[in-house]
Formats: sequence, structure tokens, C-alpha cells
Amino acid sequence: MLPNARAEEQSLTPRPEQFEEWNTRGIEHFRSGRVLEARQAFDRALELEPASPRALNNRGLVRQAQGDGIGALSDFDRALELAPEYRDALCNRAVAYRSLGKLDEALADLNQVLALDPETDAAAVYNERAALHVERRDFAAAEADCDEAIRLQPTSAALYVSRAHARYHRRDLDSVFDYVRA
Repeated sequence: MLPNARAEEQSLTPRPEQFEEWNTRGIEHFRSGRVLEARQAFDRALELEPASPRALNNRGLVRQAQGDGIGALSDFDRALELAPEYRDALCNRAVAYRSLGKLDEALADLNQVLALDPETDAAAVYNERAALHVERRDFAAAEADCDEAIRLQPTSAALYVSRAHARYHRRDLDSVFDYVRA
């Protein structure tokens, strides 16, 4: 084999670190708002490691940002097939379900997140779940989730606003006080 041919052949053989490079590049592009470049980087990472739950989750986020809720859901589903307790993919799939109007499925994912890990970012999960309850017109459940989120993060103004929103729909005049607290 010619020396140049050997070098060319080696450059075509994926190195394990290339996956990390492409995945990291995709994250950087996405954080910088370069969604198309992020999608291309995650596609390349998945060519190298097609069974990577992280890359599937990341590409799902990009697809969601591109308005492709069905594609995002497909990526999150595949990530969860590979890693059933992958918390980020569960949270992101809940958002995708919600964007597609599948509120019961979104709620089930958020319930599973809280069952798996009731501590990490629990206030944010309760707040997201409260928003789902509002959309489902279950205002008492929404208020209960807001109460729990506020118990966990009592200094978060956004959580008081969320609770005020749930109370407003229940025609509870105490909601005014939550807006004042916020």
C-alpha cells in the first residue's frame, strides 16, 4: 500500500474521539443558535455511533427547534429504547408530546421523571407539569404542582406567577397576591 493511501484509509476509519468531537460541536452550534450546523454535526455523530442516546437526544432537541415535532419524538423514543431511564430524553420527549397536543403522554413522561429522580430540577419539572395540568384544565392539580415547586424553590418569582395563573383559572382572587409576591 502506498504511504498516502494508508493515511487516507486511516482518516476514513472513525476514531472513537470523533464521535465526541461531533457531538460537542453540535452542542456548541445549537447553543450559538446555528441550528442547521448543529443538526449536521449530530447527524455525523450518529453515523459514527448510531446507538448513542445522547446524540439522539441532542438531535431531537434540534429537530424540535426546527419545528419537526414528529422527528424529535422519533429521536427521543429511540434514545429511550436504548436508555429507558435517560432523564433528559424523558423531559424532552414530554415537551415534544406537549407540542403535538399529546398531553397525557407528556404528563406520563414527567411523572416518570419525578419517580426516577425526585430531587434534580424537581421544581422545574413540577412547574412544567403544572403547565400541562392547566392545558388539561385540571387547575387544582396545577396549583398543587405549583405549591410543590414553590416549596422547593421559594425565591423563584416565575413559580409564583405560574401558581397565580392556575389560581386565576380557578377564579381564586388570592392569585393577585402571587403576582405581588413575584
